[in-house]
Amino acid sequence: SELKADPEVALAAVAQNGYAFGYASRGLRSDPQVAFKAVALNGTALQHMSESLQADANDVLLQVTKHDGPEGHAAPYLLPPGEPFDQEQFRDAALKALARKWKVPGWR
Repeated sequence: SELKADPEVALAAVAQNGYAFGYASRGLRSDPQVAFKAVALNGTALQHMSESLQADANDVLLQVTKHDGPEGHAAPYLLPPGEPFDQEQFRDAALKALARKWKVPGWR
């Protein structure tokens, strides 16, 4: 439906619940600008973006958390997907790295 393709509606829903991104249109879930805003609102949205965007986001998370796991191994293997986006110590670094990768305006 049109509501599923409206980024404002999708992002308002994601602000309440990250799983709502799974109900957004494929176009929105594949759009890096929308996906970035979704994961900034709620890390759980990571699980519902397109596979290529998910792969990018996971690469970023591995870089950001690589020294945080046991014996210096990457932490995401221990965390639910997207959780570092919701954790204060990783959030800014993860979002900044993802914004650079996806060329999101207004993020440095």
